[in-house]
Amino acid sequence: MAVERVRSGEPASAVIAAYGFNRTTIYKWLTAAEKSSVGIRALRSKKATGRPRSLTSTQERDVFRWINGRSPKQHGLDVNLWTRAVVAKLIAEKFSVRLGLTAVGQLLARLGMTPQKPKTRSVERSEIDIVNWKERTWPTLTNRCDKNSRRAHLVFIDECGFMLAPLLRRTWARRGHTPVIKIAEPHGRISTIGALTISPKTSRFGFYFYSLPNNANFRGDSLVDFVDTVRRRLRGPLIVIWDQIPIHQSYPMERYLSHHQDVVVEPFPPYCPEMNPVDFVWGHIKYGRLANYCPMGLDELRNTVTAELHRVRTKPKLLRSFFNATGLKL
Repeated sequence: MAVERVRSGEPASAVIAAYGFNRTTIYKWLTAAEKSSVGIRALRSKKATGRPRSLTSTQERDVFRWINGRSPKQHGLDVNLWTRAVVAKLIAEKFSVRLGLTAVGQLLARLGMTPQKPKTRSVERSEIDIVNWKERTWPTLTNRCDKNSRRAHLVFIDECGFMLAPLLRRTWARRGHTPVIKIAEPHGRISTIGALTISPKTSRFGFYFYSLPNNANFRGDSLVDFVDTVRRRLRGPLIVIWDQIPIHQSYPMERYLSHHQDVVVEPFPPYCPEMNPVDFVWGHIKYGRLANYCPMGLDELRNTVTAELHRVRTKPKLLRSFFNATGLKL
C-alpha cells in the first residue's frame, strides 16, 4: 500500500507520517519493488522489517493511567515508589510482556514522565476553599484598594526562621568525592518577618522586614510592632493578608486591630503557603542564594540574611515575580 501510494504521486514523507514507518523503511520497499522481476508483488511475501512494538498504544495508555496520580500499592504491589523495575514487573503481570529497564525508561519518557520528588500536603487542606478564596475573596480585596474606595495597600505578611544548619542542595563534585559541609551550631536560628506590599494607585511593589534577636520567637507584641511599623511607613490604610497561625489571632493583635480601624485583616485558607508571595521570598533566599551556606555563627548569618533581604527590597521586578508565582491577578 505504501509503495503504491508513493508511485501514484504522494510524497514519501506524507506516506511515512500516515503509517508511522521508520524513514528508511519505505525506501527499502521502493528499491525492492524496482529490482524484483515481479515488481510490487515481491513485497507481499516479504517479512516486515524493524523490531515490533512490545506494547500496543492502548497498553501504553494503561501504563500512563497506572502511574498518573496513583501509587504501586493501589495496584497490589508492596511498595510505594515507582521505579523502572516496578513498572516492568507490573507490565509483565498485566500484559505478559517482559521489558528491560532501558526499554521501560524509554517508554516512560515517551509518555511524558520524569522522576520527581513528591510534595507533601496536609489532609486538612481544602482545594474548594482555595478556589473560592481566589475567585471571590481576592477580587473583593482588590476592589477595596482602587482609587474610588479605601485606597488601601495590600500587605502580605509571613514569618520565617533562618538556621545555622545549611539547607542542602545538589552541587557538582568529583565522582566518588561527596562534598562535606561542616556545621558549627546546627540549632542556632534567627526569626524574621517580611511584608510584601502593593500600592493602590500604581501597583508598586515594596518589601519590609525585621529580624528578632538570636534564638527568639515572634509573639503577639513583636508582631504588633512590625505591623504598626509598616502602617506608619506606608502612611495609609492596610489590608493585611496572612495565614491562620495562632500568633496572628493573639490578644495583642486583636487589641491593636480594635484601636486601628484603618488596618483590616484577611486570612488565607488553611495550608496554602503557595498563595503568599512572601513565602517565595524565603524560598528564593534559602533554596537559591543561601543553599549549602554554612556560617560560623549567628552574627555572620544575620549579616548575610540582612544583606540578601535588602537586595530583594531593591528589586521591584523580582518582587512582582514572587507575586505572579501565586497565580493571583491585580
